[in-house]
Amino acid sequence: MRIPGIVIFMSIVLTVSGQQFHFNQHEASTDLVRLNPTTIFRHKNELIYIGTEEGLMIYDGNAHEIVLRNDKGSEYVTALNHDGNNLWVGYNDGAVYYYFNNILVPVSLKPQGPKSRITAILKDNKDQLWVSTYGEGIYVVAGNDRFSFNSNDGLLSNDIYDMVAVNVDKIFIATDAGIQQCGLINQKKSVTIPSFAKKLPEDVFTKLYSDQKNNRLVVGTFQQGLWILDFKTGQVNKASALNKQITDIQYLNENELIIQTNDKSALWLVNISDNKQTEISTSGLESPLSIIDILADSESNLWILCRNNGLVSASATFTKYFTGIKNIQAIHFIGNRIYVANETGLFVSTDRRVFNPLIKNENILSLQYAPGTNEMWCGTYGNGIILFNVDTKHKRHITEQDGLANNSVFCFAKRKSIVWASTLAGLTQISENGKVIKTMSRRSGLPSDYNYALFVDKSSRLWVGTDGKGIIEIDTNETVKAFKSDHTILSFAQDGDGTVWFSTLNKGIGSIKGDSIHWFDMKDGLTEIHISGITSDKNGDIVVFHHTGFDIVQTEDMKIINIGNNIGVRKWEQNINAFSHDDNGNIWVTEGDRIIRYNNPMDMNLQPFLYIKRVQAGQTPLQSSTNIEVPYDENDFLIQYAGIWSQDPESVRYRYKLDNTDNDWRYTKDQKLIYPNLAPGNYNFILECAINQNFTFADRFTINFTISQAFWKTWWFNIILFGLIVMIVYSIIENRAFRKKQMEVIKTEHVKSQLETLKSQINPHFLFNSFNTLISVIENKPGQAVHFVEKLSDFYRTILQYRDTDLIPLSEELAIMENYRYLLEQRFGSSIKIDINTEDNTAYMILPLTLQLLVENAVKHNIVSKNKPLQIKIQQESDLLKVCNNLQLKISIETSTHFGLQSLSRRYLHLMGKEIEVIKTEKTFCVHIPLKFLT
Repeated sequence: MRIPGIVIFMSIVLTVSGQQFHFNQHEASTDLVRLNPTTIFRHKNELIYIGTEEGLMIYDGNAHEIVLRNDKGSEYVTALNHDGNNLWVGYNDGAVYYYFNNILVPVSLKPQGPKSRITAILKDNKDQLWVSTYGEGIYVVAGNDRFSFNSNDGLLSNDIYDMVAVNVDKIFIATDAGIQQCGLINQKKSVTIPSFAKKLPEDVFTKLYSDQKNNRLVVGTFQQGLWILDFKTGQVNKASALNKQITDIQYLNENELIIQTNDKSALWLVNISDNKQTEISTSGLESPLSIIDILADSESNLWILCRNNGLVSASATFTKYFTGIKNIQAIHFIGNRIYVANETGLFVSTDRRVFNPLIKNENILSLQYAPGTNEMWCGTYGNGIILFNVDTKHKRHITEQDGLANNSVFCFAKRKSIVWASTLAGLTQISENGKVIKTMSRRSGLPSDYNYALFVDKSSRLWVGTDGKGIIEIDTNETVKAFKSDHTILSFAQDGDGTVWFSTLNKGIGSIKGDSIHWFDMKDGLTEIHISGITSDKNGDIVVFHHTGFDIVQTEDMKIINIGNNIGVRKWEQNINAFSHDDNGNIWVTEGDRIIRYNNPMDMNLQPFLYIKRVQAGQTPLQSSTNIEVPYDENDFLIQYAGIWSQDPESVRYRYKLDNTDNDWRYTKDQKLIYPNLAPGNYNFILECAINQNFTFADRFTINFTISQAFWKTWWFNIILFGLIVMIVYSIIENRAFRKKQMEVIKTEHVKSQLETLKSQINPHFLFNSFNTLISVIENKPGQAVHFVEKLSDFYRTILQYRDTDLIPLSEELAIMENYRYLLEQRFGSSIKIDINTEDNTAYMILPLTLQLLVENAVKHNIVSKNKPLQIKIQQESDLLKVCNNLQLKISIETSTHFGLQSLSRRYLHLMGKEIEVIKTEKTFCVHIPLKFLT
């Protein structure tokens, strides 16, 4: 019967009878089916390595990548092993590699080989590498030496199926002609047939498994099934009645092996202690298995490579059995017999498959075995207690008429020879032979008559869990102590240190020490606070049941581990106190019409492993063991990682902190972090992973690195920079002073130039010559006299107009030159010829009166006559104006200061950045004038 308000409702769907594992398909499956997987391997609780025909796959539970060889050889992986430092990979073409720093590195076995398929790889205690092949025997790498074992050395066959190291220094090989032992003794090859081989059947030996912990060798054959050699006793025994071809052997726990046979759709669980085998049926998959390879890892997960389903896994700590009995309310073990009860009666099974009815038409809520009378006590709803003799099948009753407080009995607890029963009307003490001794209720001082949990600890104290009234402790003197609260207490347990724990309906769990209670909830790592029950396992830890699975409280350090979310439990329908222990320490929990066995191995890993894929600053790889200084521009910090937890990869969460950047922890489920544009300084990065909200025991990764200062922010650079600034400022000041002085000089020279030009033009000779020319014009050509005076007037007016102008258009300068040429031609007639040839005289600028000055210099220093006419050419070539005259110097040269050309050159240098160029030959005198393009 289900009790309203107490039952935690859950459900899973199982459709196959018998023993079951719930398998989950992994994200990598789609690619694996395409790549044709061949073998699988896992070292401890780290990454999963999968061989395929197309390369090596590395899988972290969430993401995967393919690693290829660099020699373009076969990518068909046939063997994998890990020596604790490196992963070793064997290929179909005989190549052997090891995986290091994310790349595959080839291994040289021997110049000529092998060329055959690699079947196994291992390292012995001398760090010697052993490689077996199918067709070429065995190759060994011992330091710098290389050896090979084949039929010439005594091997029964060169076709090696498998190879293992037993006790580390003994190498056993399985062939189609028997088992042999190989070794290197003083660098000499040794091949022997072990004495135990005579006790094995004549068959092809296909698989070997070394049970180092128990010093056993497990042998698989082609037709004769499974055999076990015990090195301690020397005995060889057949492990089961399974007469099938054994293709793989995996160690599940101390007493159980998982066996793969040539039947690709079947797996077998073999119990070594009783040599019984059970076929494993599956749930959670849409199609039957088509098995290629299997793996049992350190987390007690069973991994299967399939042709059709890719990669699937199951938690082998949980085994499910279909009973066909609905709504199981109680379970109890006596030896190898399982007793279960529900609303219709009591049932028993010896094979966990067929359950036979013992009591019918009784709503049984609880079970308790009394070994003294060999009776199973059955607490019913409304019909008291039924005492059922498990051998004689005789029944007798204890009811209210016999002194029972109430006929509805929730649970039992036995203290010494007294059985305590909890009913709807308080507690009843009953002797083992069934006589009611005493009742206790609210009338006698108990806080409540409704009690759902009874538990006797190692000190014989009785603990009572009430319905909303807290906890009652009753010592051996029947002194009652109450821990009052408004919580409903469902179950009790005691850990290995003697501390009593309890579970509640909606506040998590608690532990009792003295008079105080310490509570645990989700912030401490629990997955749920709605707890259906607790018990202790064989390790002394507390196992907590809730609607999504199990939590394990490791009481030595109060670490809480969550398991169960990945075993097919989604909403688990469980009644209160519906769990039990068998003689092997397994915990059995009911779920609807199924029972689930939880086996917690002593050495089971229950913590996620933090695997660092990549960590770098900019393009600089970082290592956790060193404090690396990276350049200022390599300041983007990146880290990729994975929390390896195959029980439930999606439950892994992370927290991280970068000192000098993060004030507190940051939480994430991402597997990649980037800190861009970090400032120079020292950094300490911390990353942790956990499977709940409690990171106290999380796996941690730390790294220290320093980002250097940019050179322009260093003290020495600042000193140099300050010095340069001082020098630049000083240079600017000096340059300004120099330029100011130069400008003054240029202005002075400009004024002098203007004065010289003006003086040259008002020179008495020039005026005298101009007047003489005017008189001649008046006498001979009176009509041109007025025009001559106008030209002369325009010329002098232009001199005055442009005396303060720096640059004028070339066209205006040529206009001035035309006036000046007219005056010269009126004076000298045909004795002077001025030829002007320009391209684009409107696009360029020139210093005013430049041409007048140069032509005047030519007239001043050269003979101008009919016999020796002065020829002056003004020629433009792009941004260059050439003024040339034939050289016919006067015998009596006028005194010259040479100021005109020098001043003109300095002015051009200042205004245009270019000097004039004077080219003098024996026959010509040329001056090249730079022009400025008019923008």
